[in-house]
Parts: sequence; structure tokens; C-alpha cells
Amino acid sequence: MPSLSSAAVAGLAQLLNDERVDPAVKELLLREYPADTNRDLYRVFVEHSWSVAEASVKLAQQVGADVVFVWEAAWLHDIGIKYTHAPGIFCFGDEPYLRHGIIGRKLCEGVGLKRHGLVCERHVGTGISGHDVEAQGLPLPARDMLCVSLEERVICFADQFFSKSTLGVVPLEEVSRRIRRHGEASWSRFQEMNKEFGNLSFLPESKQA
Repeated sequence: MPSLSSAAVAGLAQLLNDERVDPAVKELLLREYPADTNRDLYRVFVEHSWSVAEASVKLAQQVGADVVFVWEAAWLHDIGIKYTHAPGIFCFGDEPYLRHGIIGRKLCEGVGLKRHGLVCERHVGTGISGHDVEAQGLPLPARDMLCVSLEERVICFADQFFSKSTLGVVPLEEVSRRIRRHGEASWSRFQEMNKEFGNLSFLPESKQA
């Protein structure tokens, strides 16, 4: 089983030591994912969150988004996964995995992080519409959970290229294949974000294929 990379450890330490970062962000991370509990889940969460945060910050810098907020929210975007049932990534909760976004929103709002909570809710897939919820019978509130702000789109798009079950960057072709499985609406939203952000230069240089 792979160990947590030194880069991810350093990335988390950088976040926790940065005075620009809202203390509520730090407290929420430390409360929900303490290093001494469920080490496998801790590794998955920190590795994935760091990967998405690093890429999101680079993309935010390119497109003029709020870099500090993007950094904070990218670290929190999957904060709700521990409450879901996804044994493959060491999550042994009771909730369907699809609900990790709305769970994350509730956790963030509980500590006053409303904007961060919207990122949690809206990043799932390429966003989920109220129509999709009703038409597909999804275990979610029947409301639109679609990216609105630039910062939400940045994190949602960057997240597509990182998996919690494997290390490294997911190639664009594989990302496209996975998204197409969820229907034309999801695929259309991804194409719009791909067009908006232009290229994949925010990803690690050796893995932009």
C-alpha cells in the first residue's frame, strides 16, 4: 500500500501554517481528518486534496480567480467522504457516496464557511442539476447543484484529473470517457469548462496527456 507522499505532507503543513488561511478551514480539516485515526483514509484524503489544491491554484493564477480561497476550498472539497460508504477508498460511513458534496456543505456551513460549502456541493461530477436528480432518482435534494462562480468551476475542473483510488494524473481521454458515462448534460458541462480554461498547463508537466 503506498504511503503518503512527502509533497502532500508538505502541502498540508503549508496550508496549516499560512496566516492568510481562515482558521476555520484549518480547524475543520484537523477535526475531520486527524492523522492518528484511519490512516488509510487519511492518506487517501490528504493525497487527493493536495493534488487537486495544487492544480487548482495553478489554474486560478492563470485565469485570475481568488487564489487563497481556491486553495482553501480545494482542500475542503471532499471533506464529507468519510461519512459515505465507499470501502474502496476506506470510507465506511452509511451515506451513499454521491452525497459527500452535500455533507461537505453542511460541515463547512457549520463553521461559517458558506462559500467553501458551495464548492463541496457543486463539484460532484461536473455539477448536478435538479432535473438530473429527479429524472435519475438520485439520493440528493431536488435542486440545482451546478458550478456558478469562477472559483467553483476551477476546482470542479481540476478535480476531474485526479482519482482517489490511484495516484497521478488521469489522462484527458480517460476523464472524457468517465464523464460521458453520466450523460450528455454532464459531458456538455465538461466541454464548456474545458473550452473556458483552454489547456491543461495547470497539470504536472510530465502528465498532461
